[in-house]
Amino acid sequence: MKVSQNLYAETVFHTLSASPGPASVEASREAAEEGLARWGLTPRELRMADGSGLSRQNLVSARAIVAILRAMARDARLADAFEASMPVGGRDGTLASRFKGTRAEDNLKAKTGSLRNVRALSGYLRTASGERIVFSAIANHFTTPTSAVDAVVDLAMERLAAFAR
Repeated sequence: MKVSQNLYAETVFHTLSASPGPASVEASREAAEEGLARWGLTPRELRMADGSGLSRQNLVSARAIVAILRAMARDARLADAFEASMPVGGRDGTLASRFKGTRAEDNLKAKTGSLRNVRALSGYLRTASGERIVFSAIANHFTTPTSAVDAVVDLAMERLAAFAR
């Protein structure tokens, strides 16, 4: 996830089904929905048109992403490897140039997402008091420059990282 490769995500999505061809998309979607249901998510909370996330037909809420991130963090078999795969603020991947010189640097671990007029950042960070936060920030249908949207999200994450009780 540090280097976004949509082809990898699409390939994983299609391997969820053993059937090749057009039927594999529906079978893969059903397999993914079964897995998500074990984490308490219903098909109403997200719609998967593809595995890469590039289709405008994909729909997901921040609540659903947070539920998935929490489930991954609770799974002892997957948690460490999953978190290690995420870009780190100010260090690498899609976050290499973000959060430098803030409490989120080397602390925030998150995945970005973007399409035209859509920006997302979802992941984990620790507050100044050591509390772990699971978050998802999604901006849709905006007309301002993406840099302005990123600046607002970055400021929110920096404030969360600096928060102490």
